[in-house]
Amino acid sequence: MKKFLCAALSAILLISLAGCGGSSQSGTPSPSAANTQSGSPTSSPTPDQAEQAELRFSWWGSDTRHDPYQAAMAKYMESNPDVKISGEFQGFDGYKQKILTQLAGGMEPDLMVLDGPWYPELTSKGDFFADLNETPGLFDFSHMDGQIVDDYGYYDGKLIAIPMGYNSRTVITNYTTAQKIGGLNYGERYTWDSLYEDGKKIHTEYPDIYLASPCPSELLIMTREILKQMTGNQLYSDNFERGYSENELLYAYEWIEKCYKDDVFQPLGDANLYEGKGEQNPLWVNGNVILSFQWTSGITRFKGTLPEGAQVDVIPYPQHQNQKDGAALIRPIFMASVSKNSKSPEAAIKFMNWFLNDAEAGAILGSSNGTPASSVHQEAAEKSGALEPLMLKGIEYGTQSAAARENANSTNSELDQIMLDVISEVAMGKTAPAEAVTKTISIVDKKCADFR
Repeated sequence: MKKFLCAALSAILLISLAGCGGSSQSGTPSPSAANTQSGSPTSSPTPDQAEQAELRFSWWGSDTRHDPYQAAMAKYMESNPDVKISGEFQGFDGYKQKILTQLAGGMEPDLMVLDGPWYPELTSKGDFFADLNETPGLFDFSHMDGQIVDDYGYYDGKLIAIPMGYNSRTVITNYTTAQKIGGLNYGERYTWDSLYEDGKKIHTEYPDIYLASPCPSELLIMTREILKQMTGNQLYSDNFERGYSENELLYAYEWIEKCYKDDVFQPLGDANLYEGKGEQNPLWVNGNVILSFQWTSGITRFKGTLPEGAQVDVIPYPQHQNQKDGAALIRPIFMASVSKNSKSPEAAIKFMNWFLNDAEAGAILGSSNGTPASSVHQEAAEKSGALEPLMLKGIEYGTQSAAARENANSTNSELDQIMLDVISEVAMGKTAPAEAVTKTISIVDKKCADFR
């Protein structure tokens, strides 16, 4: 299955890029030619200077990422006493803003884990990241798909982002609860409407059980996905033209409203307490929430907080009944970048090369970066039993109905915030869907005009 998935992922990512354009510049050299070392990556880098190189390494996640990351760092420092690495980590909530603040003040870490859609915004604000083409041979890209690195790693002609793993949108389910109540259909891909209908039936029969407990950011992602499936368009074109109509947005808002009115979803005021950490929601932990709309990289987190013996599974991502785009977005995630201001850039790159390409590191990290981008890591994680099989299953479902890649404008943070605020009002019953559509369109269109 692994070879099939790698080939399918490459084809899907390339097809999606052909439809909306990548971030790379024409004529940029392939990393496989410009920045690849021969043979296996070294695990014992030479220090930049005689004294110890001190590196700060920043990422977000939960203990399922924090623990293996720190274990890998410790293993590297054990073999490389001339390098000291300090981890700076937290949950997802607030991480992007922290990075933005650090970059603006010149206080960013040497190494940063970032999300792919953030790069257009980050690079528009300044020249923050080291160009890996300026240090050829330090990072070995030969174990990664060269075209994908070209398409996702280059910005303004510079190679600044290294894919750490692949992700697909998926639906994580509490299989134990679902089988007990018999209310979830594992044999088909749901539409958004049929998922709502089953969720309504479940809560009517089992009043203490909700179908899902999405936090505000998850509602925003689902809204974007519904609109993209309905229209086949980018939410906002490269010229900031709106790609959805008022009626299409009304459908999305009405779907959200009825999910809360009919108790398909846990009340947002309660779910909001677990923004970015839904696996810690007591309703999920205790089996009173059946599913969660997530990325495949979140499977180990949601699996890890359930009681011993509870089983988790995944089902295909929902689709609109008249969809014009695929159901599930698949893309690289957890991109790694080195600060242009790092005092020890070579030490930072050499560590990241070991972290992402060494078999020993792969066995330690397992699925902590989703499905590993490096073939060395994927093989080592599979061999050690550290690769979560459900991630591969989720990505396989994703390849069956893959969505086109989102362009940068469709994930613009200011436009996202406008929609997020209104979605929260709809979910909490403060604003009716029709009024919410008028409000959203008015503000969004004005903001898009300002961007042009």
